[in-house]
Amino acid sequence: MKLSNSGTKVIVCEKLKQLYDEAFAQNNITKFNSHMLKKILNKDVIEQALLNLIVVHNLPFRAVGWPELHVLCQTLNLESRSYIPASHATIAKMIDDAF
Repeated sequence: MKLSNSGTKVIVCEKLKQLYDEAFAQNNITKFNSHMLKKILNKDVIEQALLNLIVVHNLPFRAVGWPELHVLCQTLNLESRSYIPASHATIAKMIDDAF
């Protein structure tokens, strides 16, 4: 099944909502401080880690379109959504630029 970027985003949002609803119910968490979550992210480090994961484990560039990858990243830090590319072409360019 091929998903477009918007299709991936819809699935990611639905899964995240479900996961966060469950977490909030268990931990009585009411809201996140978006500014603080963004502040601790380092775009260069995130991109390098993603490229390492793809290259070292010979993953397809299309892995960045997997909703499960985005759900995992956003579960760790909700604000990571703007740091993880969803296009395989972006990954190809990033790898080309790195070498």
